[in-house]
Amino acid sequence: MANTVRGHIEQLPSGSFRVHVYAGTDPVTSRPRRLKETCPDEPAAAAALGRLLNEADGGRFPNRAATLGQALDKYLEVTDLELSTREAHQGYTRRTIGPVLGDVKVRKLGGVAVPEDAYAFSPDPAGRTPWNPDTMTHRYRRYARRIGITSSLKELRHYSATQLLRRALI
Repeated sequence: MANTVRGHIEQLPSGSFRVHVYAGTDPVTSRPRRLKETCPDEPAAAAALGRLLNEADGGRFPNRAATLGQALDKYLEVTDLELSTREAHQGYTRRTIGPVLGDVKVRKLGGVAVPEDAYAFSPDPAGRTPWNPDTMTHRYRRYARRIGITSSLKELRHYSATQLLRRALI
């Protein structure tokens, strides 16, 4: 079985193999980070050892024990929000999301696989169908009317481009 300074493979009583890799110290908790993976056979464990060592070297490893509550707390910590928006997000998280999903591990939530050719603006989370172009135009017109301005989506696009050019950002 393969052993390195920062990782090793052990055989479990069931006959499976568990890979352990030391991945440094967690900057938040100051506790050691360890990556673990269980494999059905020794060749798969050796491959997993190499992969986990690469992940640890690149600092790209996931926190497999992270909960949704921890992820949302981290989001609020690092995101630049106005005070009222931050308070609204914190309240919503505390009252609505936290009690139901706060302790659920992020890896258990699953997700939607988004294909490479997905539409960026789509009513479907997977991006399979595009919005009708008029939908956004009508929506913007309603919002503009509601706040009392006379503007079109085209004018907004041109204004944004002009401001970017003025600041030499494009």
